[in-house]
Amino acid sequence: MQVCPNFSGAALGDVPQHGDRPRLDCDLIRGEIRGPDAPAVESTGKPSQLLDVLQRDRGPSRNPVVLLGIHGDNQQHLAVRACRLRRSHRVPAFSQLSKGDRTAGVTPRSTSFVPIAAWLASADAVLPARDAVLLHTRGVGATAGPLLRRNKRWRWSCWLVRRVSNNSHSLDSSLVQGIAWTGGMRWSTQLVSWVVTLVVARLLGPATYGLVGMATLYVSFAQMISEAGLSAALIQQRGLTEDQVARLGGVALVLGIGFAAISLALSAPIAWFFGEPSVRWIVRALSATFLTRGLQVLPRSLLARDLEFRKLAWIDGFEAVTIALMTLVLAVLGLRVWALVLGTLLGNLATSLLCLRWRPHRLAPPGDFASLEQAVTFGWHVAGSRIAWYLYSNADFAVVGRVLGKAALGAYAFGWDIASVPVERVSALVGNVTPPFFAAVHDDPAALRRYLSGLTEGLGLLTLPACVGLALVAREFVLSALGDRWLEAVMPLRLLALYAGFRSIVTLTPQILVFTGHAKRNMQFSVLAVAVLPGVFYLGSHWGTTGVALGWITAYPLLYCACFVRSALGIIRMSWRAYGTALWPGVSTTGVMTVAVLGLRAVLPATWSPELRLAALAVTGATAYAAVLCAAYGDRVRAVLGLLRDQRGRRTSDRLAVAES
Repeated sequence: MQVCPNFSGAALGDVPQHGDRPRLDCDLIRGEIRGPDAPAVESTGKPSQLLDVLQRDRGPSRNPVVLLGIHGDNQQHLAVRACRLRRSHRVPAFSQLSKGDRTAGVTPRSTSFVPIAAWLASADAVLPARDAVLLHTRGVGATAGPLLRRNKRWRWSCWLVRRVSNNSHSLDSSLVQGIAWTGGMRWSTQLVSWVVTLVVARLLGPATYGLVGMATLYVSFAQMISEAGLSAALIQQRGLTEDQVARLGGVALVLGIGFAAISLALSAPIAWFFGEPSVRWIVRALSATFLTRGLQVLPRSLLARDLEFRKLAWIDGFEAVTIALMTLVLAVLGLRVWALVLGTLLGNLATSLLCLRWRPHRLAPPGDFASLEQAVTFGWHVAGSRIAWYLYSNADFAVVGRVLGKAALGAYAFGWDIASVPVERVSALVGNVTPPFFAAVHDDPAALRRYLSGLTEGLGLLTLPACVGLALVAREFVLSALGDRWLEAVMPLRLLALYAGFRSIVTLTPQILVFTGHAKRNMQFSVLAVAVLPGVFYLGSHWGTTGVALGWITAYPLLYCACFVRSALGIIRMSWRAYGTALWPGVSTTGVMTVAVLGLRAVLPATWSPELRLAALAVTGATAYAAVLCAAYGDRVRAVLGLLRDQRGRRTSDRLAVAES
């Protein structure tokens, strides 16, 4: 095995071997830097510089964060010191690793680079610090270590290097932890938001919410454009230098200022369009959110890239609770519509300050656009696909409202909202966490196949039964919850629930395209959907809301599989058979559940009330699903539970280690 295959122009000496221990396969941490001209950091007496590099170059393949600094006196003696960040991410902790006998016999050669870390690893030199696995070579894949460079004064400087292959177990644990933190925080804060919203709604009334809703319709769409896909670019473009990252943060802030100015100019036309003069001042006030969101782009993106989902979850929870409580206080004080506006502004401002506090990074003017061209172009491709998604995902509402009227739109919107619950609560949650992981292994098709297969299987097991079950009991659900007046919503709800089941299991394929560097292709497919789906919805409107909903379960799956899914599978070299294998557990368990529910429906007495029928069908379906899941796929359930137990045990050991220190 060649020790450092990516170093050009450097003659590498042989690494001393001890037994049959593997050599260390090294690669630079900065993916764009190759060769002897990479910047070196003096390790002797300059821990602050080491800390700066460590802060800058953290990432999923370097977790836990450990850094080596190596210094020497002439050619006779080398001492190795370990530098690890504390939980505060500020103070480096130094501990002596080895000297004397550990380094005996290690003589710098005449070559420019000496892979000392490989020799130490082969000698089984393991860092004593907690979670320090930097030089440990047991297990699958190479580990990380420093590469040394000798200068004319016989002093040594080191470069940070990373593992060539990511630690899959570490990434798996981080993924589970990210989903757990994000989901737990989102669901808990959602409860607080709902309670506060009910109280505020009683204080303010529907007219006040209507005014803010008019302004929010524009502001939400404009914020999607103003972000310009820079978050995705910062996560996916992992070889960006510090200066490029700072200037991309400057681009985000400049875009925020620009869209704030545009919003001020458009406030009057927007108010004229809605026929409400008050909307003008609401839009002007909410234009400040473009500035606060612009400030959040860089810290949020860097936290996501570093897999700091615990902090991101706390930031999101802090924002939701702050907005809710500030709105409640201002509503009680009698500010009416301005309670909603100022609550949002104050919550956004406080969240921006928290982001900058937890992940500080300098901003720089967006000069030298040539070096930013790749990242900015990538971001605009992501933004273009989001705009296209917004257009085609709302085209059905426009068609129903324009052609069929407000009553039909109300029934259709109700069906859409209820059917989308599994997608929003499960699939969207997973989709918010997965981008950094896909970006971390974007050049490893095997890892991408493993993640897509496992996540698709999990989403299928969780969402397909819920969506299909909702379709099966749609009539009983509508009659129980809303009564006979809403019978028109039964068929749209049934069809849209089936569409939601399909959407929930394929939601990750566009992310595969984007975070493997194919954002332009993803945008092209989204634009194609904009060209096709509105016409399908208009054609289906001749058969009412049922015809429009049929477009989602006929044309949409064909278009999606032919474009997004086929392309994503081709990129990661995954066969359709393997993808179908990942879907089979969810499909098979849902099939058994469907047979059980339909069989019970056939024998239920017609005299039973809708509520009683709904309860009987739901319990039967859930029991059948759980029985098949445990009988046929119990090993998968036990594996997930084991991973969760590992996470709990790891957090407990971390707390004990902190207490001991």
